[in-house]
This record gives sequence, C-alpha cells and structure tokens, in this order.
Amino acid sequence: MGAEPLFPIVHVDTSVPGVADREGIARLIPHRGDMLLLDEILWHTDDSVSGVAKRAVHADEFWCAGHIPTHPVMPGVLLVEAGAQLAAWLYYNFTPRRWFAGFTRIEETSFHLQVLPGDELIL
Repeated sequence: MGAEPLFPIVHVDTSVPGVADREGIARLIPHRGDMLLLDEILWHTDDSVSGVAKRAVHADEFWCAGHIPTHPVMPGVLLVEAGAQLAAWLYYNFTPRRWFAGFTRIEETSFHLQVLPGDELIL
C-alpha cells in the first residue's frame, strides 16, 4: 500500500500508456541512462502545474548492490531527483524557454515509505 497522494489521482489509470514515454520525456529533459528516473508521464493538467509520473523499480538498478545490500532501498536523494525530473518535464512542457531548470533547495521533506525493487513508484 502506498502513501496518500498530495491531490486526487483517481482519474489517472496507471495501466494504460501515458502522455510521454522515456523517449518523450528525454525530448524535454536532459537526463539519460541510469539517471533518467522516470518511465512515463501518465497525466498532467493543461497548464502543467500538476502531473503524475511512473517509475518501475527493478532489482538491477545501479544503487541496489550498494545501498543496503541485504535489503536494497531506493535512496531518498533519487526519490527527490525523480520528483525534480517530473517538475522539470512539466516546466519544459509548458514553456518554450530552454534554459536549465534545476533544484536549488528542498525544505521540510520527509519520506513515509520505503521504495524497494519490484515497486511501482507513482510521483
């Protein structure tokens, strides 16, 4: 069971193709290879203020062998990065400007559940 979303997403069907796959995501954000942490953008508002993305977490992720080897847990910094990538995609989807948009600060952050290999992370 996952954490409660910040806004209602009952209208988002995670089992059908979204609005952008990894290739579509890569058209807007610069992340590649192991550092592209989103598989799909499932939904977004017309103004791109809110959106939902998905990431399938696999046992062969680069961090699994070294981040608690007997019980791999997705590092919080990668969870934050995945959220930042969704925010960047939403930003670039809405604006024609193409300068680098990156996080400069994160405050009052807490993690309520672990993300483990085999999980589907919904952001």
